[in-house]
Amino acid sequence: MNLNSRITDLMDTKDRVVIAIDGKCASGKSTLAKKLEDKYNATVFHMDDFFLPFVRKTVERLSEAGGNVDYERAYEEIFSHLEDDSITYGRFDCSNGQVYEETKKLEKLVVIEGAYSMRPEFRMFYDLTIFSDIDYELQKNRIKERNGEEMLSKFIKEWIPLENTYFDELDIKNKSEIVLGE
Repeated sequence: MNLNSRITDLMDTKDRVVIAIDGKCASGKSTLAKKLEDKYNATVFHMDDFFLPFVRKTVERLSEAGGNVDYERAYEEIFSHLEDDSITYGRFDCSNGQVYEETKKLEKLVVIEGAYSMRPEFRMFYDLTIFSDIDYELQKNRIKERNGEEMLSKFIKEWIPLENTYFDELDIKNKSEIVLGE
């Protein structure tokens, strides 16, 4: 069964459908979320909005699989309100470390996209889980094109290893219903 058929089947049987799109950086998670938003009038939340504030980035926290995200705040602000009509949450801005309030109306289809979206605390909320994979060389090329050479270095040294630890330790790819890419 293809992705669109699976989503349509879920939407035919449930009042609200919640989907996770987890996976490697530059693998197309945000692009897929945007396509689903356009096709199904979905409400999309980005895990990038829940990156851990700079002051909470301790060695202990970053050694935790998936600890690079403020999963406590994501749970409190998003997951505990998925039955509501709308959600007001904080959107983290990586450029300045500030959190800005935003409100979104919850549609029939809700998509939570981004690395760390399938943390164990969140899994019970999902009707469908998707893992977006990518070849490492293609990943580096996309990051370089999207973010530049300087940021590529940061991705390679810091963010990709943190994501890979999370994927491996929590077996995210194998626990996904659908795997895209690679």
